[in-house]
Amino acid sequence: MTSLMCLPCQQALSFHYKVKAANSVSRICRRRQAAELNRRLRVEAYSDLCATNMALEEELKQHNKTLEELDNGRRAIFSDVVAKEKELVKQQVQVAADVTIELLQCPWSGLAQLQQLMTTSVTADVSPASLALIAPGSTDTTPSFHCVD
Repeated sequence: MTSLMCLPCQQALSFHYKVKAANSVSRICRRRQAAELNRRLRVEAYSDLCATNMALEEELKQHNKTLEELDNGRRAIFSDVVAKEKELVKQQVQVAADVTIELLQCPWSGLAQLQQLMTTSVTADVSPASLALIAPGSTDTTPSFHCVD
């Protein structure tokens, strides 16, 4: 087909094919560079994600450790509160037993001292423990004690 063309047309067609081939090679090179850049960016992004993930996992471990320490502290405080509550109940029972013994011995001077030591006054509300001291069938709401000297 080129033999039917004149020399300037053949040269122009040859130049056109050379430019077309050069553009094709250039386009292939640009595509390869873009693909390489894309791969490199993907690797960098993955590396950044891995580093971020490791940092977040370490932070999670620290938070879990802090939570565990706080939970252990809460448990210790709870057990201290329970122990203190038991101690207070034991002291209250002991005081009640001591008061009962004092009331049963009932020296009048001891009752006067006991009355001075007590900081609260007797009210109309009677505790269940006091109800046991009231004589059966009695209509009196305040307990009465009889002393034998």
